Amino acid sequence: MLSKEFIDILNLSRLETTILKSLTKSPQLIIADIVRATRIPRMTLYPVLNILKKRGLIDFVREGRRRYWSIESA
Repeated sequence: MLSKEFIDILNLSRLETTILKSLTKSPQLIIADIVRATRIPRMTLYPVLNILKKRGLIDFVREGRRRYWSIESA
């Protein structure tokens, strides 16, 4: 679970926090799983996922045409 301190230190938005929380519940999720878990529209997710990736908080593994998103390991 993400602590309030972690969220505050990184200055995460509500959307970023919601996405990270969904990714902590499962080791890898495809975009459809994240949409279902967060109820955030797909087109809203992509920019936020890219921001989180640039910040080094999440990453993805590509298998064929699918991307499996996960929390970045240290």
